[in-house]
Amino acid sequence: MNWHKYLHKAWNGFYEKKKNNGEEIMSYLNSFAENHKTRIAVIQRHLQRENYHFGKWKAVLIPKKDGGNRPLIIPNTIGDKLVLKAISDYLSDSLSSLLSGVSSISYAYQKGKSTRDALIQLKKMHNPNNILLKIDIKHFFNEIDKTILVQLLEQYPIDDYVRDLICNGINPTIDYSSLKKSDIDKFPQGGIPQGNPISAVLSNLYLYELDKLAISKGWKMVRYADDMVISVSNIENAKLVLEQIAKYLLDNRKLTIHPLENSSDAKTAIFLNPKQDRMKYLGVIFDGQNLFPTNECCYQLIGKIKNILKSALTYDKKEIAIKKAIAQWCGYYAFTDISNIQIKRMDSSINYQIRKHKLNMCKVNMIDVLFKTRKRQNNRFMKIFNPIKFGEEYGWLNIYS
Repeated sequence: MNWHKYLHKAWNGFYEKKKNNGEEIMSYLNSFAENHKTRIAVIQRHLQRENYHFGKWKAVLIPKKDGGNRPLIIPNTIGDKLVLKAISDYLSDSLSSLLSGVSSISYAYQKGKSTRDALIQLKKMHNPNNILLKIDIKHFFNEIDKTILVQLLEQYPIDDYVRDLICNGINPTIDYSSLKKSDIDKFPQGGIPQGNPISAVLSNLYLYELDKLAISKGWKMVRYADDMVISVSNIENAKLVLEQIAKYLLDNRKLTIHPLENSSDAKTAIFLNPKQDRMKYLGVIFDGQNLFPTNECCYQLIGKIKNILKSALTYDKKEIAIKKAIAQWCGYYAFTDISNIQIKRMDSSINYQIRKHKLNMCKVNMIDVLFKTRKRQNNRFMKIFNPIKFGEEYGWLNIYS
């Protein structure tokens, strides 16, 4: 285990992320950054001597976008965060050859993969004449059985001390002192800590055999963490696959799935006519042929711009922040088949807010931003989109051939 390499890589990623979020002014971060090489060297010596100990981790409730709170267990120190990330990267490298065997199925928490890749694969693999089966595992991270997980880890060539650290990392000492007694009950008593970088990698190992089962059965399946979609020929096959997956998860991983429901945003559902019913998955709508951003995703960008305009930033900084927000949004959703109506509505709403707050900046043109973004994007997305005839309105939206 090359602790020097993995710790410095973890620090570089951590610091850049904090800087980009505007957190470089935080005293604890500056203090660590000023002599980070010395501090990392101290951490490295403890790891090499195999006497590193995680501190207490803090229990916090993070607000969800759709209301309510998400209970998370977060390390208090930068040192613990770097060690966890170093272990996560080491695990990813150690298991990469294993997970490459299910690369067409599994897309979460892996280098070079994202929700976008999962959605592109879904569009690529699905036959429009098929129906869609969507499955979500109940309380996935909270229900992972640690005994099964440790047994799985023992099957692979992982450094013994790293394995011990992993066990400590999924069984942390937790500080609940900042919470009310009523809030403490919201935290799970089992499973592995959600939001922990090693938990993310371990979740793929935990479901690796399910991915292999999908390949052996010839299922057209995409899985992102605990959310999966299968393209099947008819409702009988959908029910059979659903039954087989539910049985495997319960018998082999002590996991259950959400009950079958009939709605576009149901966690587990069968979509007999995706063109009409439209399935929501990973922040987009899939109608069996095309992918569209959900209205919620569009509203989030508009809401973010409203907050920027209401902020105490100078006019120049507001303009920069707005352009950055639009560029980031387009950077993700440029791969979708976003509709003309959605683009026009977003342009209208954003420009209205800019006029309302009397910000003197050029009129926002999302079409132009999306066009430039698509031209820059990786060639691996090009073959997904169908070519169109020149002269069609907003034809650039499907410029790939």
